[in-house]
Amino acid sequence: NTCVGSSVLLASTSGVNNVAIGSSAGATITVGSHNTIIGTAADVNTATYNDCIVIVRGAVTNADSQLVVGNATFQTANVTTEVVVADTTLKIKIGTSTYKIPMIFIA
Repeated sequence: NTCVGSSVLLASTSGVNNVAIGSSAGATITVGSHNTIIGTAADVNTATYNDCIVIVRGAVTNADSQLVVGNATFQTANVTTEVVVADTTLKIKIGTSTYKIPMIFIA
């Protein structure tokens, strides 16, 4: 785990590969892993969530593998990948709209 700030990942007992930046960021995580939490009091809603990205003060996820940008006034977005022929896209759902972002991998 990588932590920057006071009381960051304070409850973590066995979670691994988490990154938390900001005072009290990721404070709920105990066994959840592979999360990126940026912002004061940004967090996951349940201590066992994995693979979440949370950005902005006070933002909170409410499921595994979620991207949350903004606080409670913003919609949450589920992050999935999709293979289309030889290309991979990042599919993000915000509210009822789905957006595909092309991913380019350079070897």
